[in-house]
Amino acid sequence: ELFNVCIGASGDADAPTPRWPRQSEEMQAAWTEYYRHLSLLSSRLLRVCALALGLPETWFDAYMTRHRSVIRAINYPADEQPSRGQLRASTHTDYGAFTVLRLGGASADGLQLMRRDGSWIDVCLSSGEDCFVINLGDLMARWTNDRWVSTPHRVVNLTTGEERSSRRQSIAFFCNVNMDAKIACIPTCVDAQGGEKYPPITAGEHLLKKHWQTMAGNPCKSST
Repeated sequence: ELFNVCIGASGDADAPTPRWPRQSEEMQAAWTEYYRHLSLLSSRLLRVCALALGLPETWFDAYMTRHRSVIRAINYPADEQPSRGQLRASTHTDYGAFTVLRLGGASADGLQLMRRDGSWIDVCLSSGEDCFVINLGDLMARWTNDRWVSTPHRVVNLTTGEERSSRRQSIAFFCNVNMDAKIACIPTCVDAQGGEKYPPITAGEHLLKKHWQTMAGNPCKSST
């Protein structure tokens, strides 16, 4: 079960009009405030990314002026008798630049990240701990010529302990840059032979291709 909304950048007259549930004024205020804070955090993380890639610190700023980032609340209902090997969310990568995932509460376990060798590691939190997990997305992988790769992840059912059948909740913020932004290989990410793995594409086209690939059953395939 999920609810997601795109509010858009502050001051962007072309931002989409969110569709809220009826009589949800308090929810709208809380979600909008959280969205604004996560937009600011994402801009700061992109500045860290720029420095790590050998770019000017503000290199990504122009790509966030009309961003279409999305906030999504995800509810995993309790399941007292899950089938053997049943997943709560199948293996996938995220579409955009990166995802800021908020975990916490009484039952936050179950998220697993895939290492480059294909093995899985658990994202474990202490009881009552509240934290952010940052997953790189397919857009950033494409942008960096696969110098950085997106993070395959999944959510598994716990098979032991008190949290086996617990309800699980998380809040994801998907950082999506301006839809008309041209995504071409970042200059510092061209390989030693001067090669670029992917042709230029707009961010909007990339997201649409990822959507259709997921609908076709390829949730971990990069758009080309």
